[in-house]
Amino acid sequence: MPKKQTKTNEKHYADMSSKQRLRIDVQPHMLKWAIERSGKSIEQLSQINGLHKISQWMSGESKPTLRQLAGFTNATYVPFGYMFLAKPPKERIPIPHFRTLNTRSARPSINLMDTLRTVKQRQDWVRDYLIREEHPALKFVNSASLTDTAVEIAGRMRKELNMDDNETGKNDGKEKRESDPDSWESALKNMMDRMQEVGVFVIINGVVGNNTHRRLSVEEFRGFVLVDEHAPFVFINGADAKSAQMFTLAHELAHIWLGASAVFDLYKLDPADDAVELLCNRVAAEFLLPAAKLLRSWDRFAEKPDPYKAAAQYFKVSRIVVARRALDLGMINRDTFLNIFDNGSKTPAKRSGSGSGGNFYATVNLRIGRRFGRMVVSAVRSGEILYRDAYDLTDLNRSSFEKYATSLGFGMNN
Repeated sequence: MPKKQTKTNEKHYADMSSKQRLRIDVQPHMLKWAIERSGKSIEQLSQINGLHKISQWMSGESKPTLRQLAGFTNATYVPFGYMFLAKPPKERIPIPHFRTLNTRSARPSINLMDTLRTVKQRQDWVRDYLIREEHPALKFVNSASLTDTAVEIAGRMRKELNMDDNETGKNDGKEKRESDPDSWESALKNMMDRMQEVGVFVIINGVVGNNTHRRLSVEEFRGFVLVDEHAPFVFINGADAKSAQMFTLAHELAHIWLGASAVFDLYKLDPADDAVELLCNRVAAEFLLPAAKLLRSWDRFAEKPDPYKAAAQYFKVSRIVVARRALDLGMINRDTFLNIFDNGSKTPAKRSGSGSGGNFYATVNLRIGRRFGRMVVSAVRSGEILYRDAYDLTDLNRSSFEKYATSLGFGMNN
């Protein structure tokens, strides 16, 4: 090897070694903020390779190298540049966060914040795309008001989704056999399909993006909705039991009709003490299971060994929804409802974006939404966006994105 080339290489590696040894001056209070924000403990972080001296960094005994600080920000989900700020940035949820219990922590988790940011990024892109393609605004968005009754709003929702005949809350007069437990699950899927057909983007995910190590908390939120006249997005926490997801989805749909974005926990399916939340809950209940129909049919179900299961199979809703409706109508007491709810919530949803296995691309389809996925793939094929933008929007790498595109019915080389 020529001497000149040898000297060049030696200088290159010397520069690299120097950068790795370079100590970064980071304020201890910024390190503390990042750790608290991540929800992890110092002990947990100290187990990560290169982060064993975190306690010394915080006390000022030593300082991290550039590589160690990068590892720290990666482990705490903090943008690298934030560590050089004089004080922590103010991070607030951009939409109302309704909590049923006021005693719960008002500070949103970083998992919720990152999920909101991702969905908002997707919504902004979709909105621009649809406007550019001259798609008209959705007339049903913000078409209802607090002066409307739950029955009126639920009726409009059912009409818009074309769910008047033999859909959720209505049957053809034939009871489902007890050996057909998936009737309400099929109705849930049908409901999501109808929502996407009319222009609502539906996402179900139990983790942050595709990171199965960052699970979303059902105790913090069951879902959220970002209202927009061109691109309304609803997000269901896939870590929740599927039987409860049906009610959450209907609740979110009511939010779109009322034009009100929000995050909510719906603890035990109870709404927060807010006029919009209270109405959305009443609308969701009426949409899924009209009061008149349940009252008219209850006697026939009461004779069954499990009247809630019988009613659920007949009306194509989950057992939890039947119990919630019966509680609202004064047909059962709260203890009975809570017993049914707790039992029905023990089994988490299967393949609902919680990273519990199954077909990966079917799971991805839930995590980003089929309609959104097809829109991104179409934009790439037509040259409207770059591949790297598509990877960023879908949180997929090149190989996974191309396989996902194929799973939607067309390959990237078509």
